[in-house]
Amino acid sequence: MVRILEITPDDINKLDDLQLTDLLLRLLRMEARKCGIPKSCISGSLNIKAADGGEDAHIKWAGGHEKTDWIPNRYTLFQCKAGNIEPKKCETEILSENGLKHRVRDALDNDGSYVLFFTQKCNTKMKNEREKGFREGIQSTGAPYYETIDIRIYDANKISMWVNEYVSLIVQVCSWIGRPLPNSMCTW
Repeated sequence: MVRILEITPDDINKLDDLQLTDLLLRLLRMEARKCGIPKSCISGSLNIKAADGGEDAHIKWAGGHEKTDWIPNRYTLFQCKAGNIEPKKCETEILSENGLKHRVRDALDNDGSYVLFFTQKCNTKMKNEREKGFREGIQSTGAPYYETIDIRIYDANKISMWVNEYVSLIVQVCSWIGRPLPNSMCTW
């Protein structure tokens, strides 16, 4: 049973590209505020059709926390995908004609983390297959860190868990997907 103030993986699955990117940026701002990380350390755009070099958002800070509950590294790059991304597509997702896409290369060359943030529900096997696809893409460029670099898969299950930490984001997702809320609740 869904509670009024709970987002499920199925709710996350209903988001489109723009909503997913907007949600990520909102989550990063909330997480930064909670952990004392300056919000100015977050970079991202809702211009989702622009060439992005393999990045929809990133956060990069110095000092303080090494990581947070949801941000695995002081330098973390996020790539959003509404819809399914097959493991083989993961391999090519991070590549350009000249090797790794420049934003991906910058994060990984600087010991950053790469996070696929997408709307599908995955079990562990499915996540491992996608991670393997990314590692094979990195390996094809000759990068020595293909086995050790931190790659995370934030699927609809994990994203819904993160969203459920923030009431304002629960209300926002409900608004986006058309789920009715009590009359006393609305987005700002």
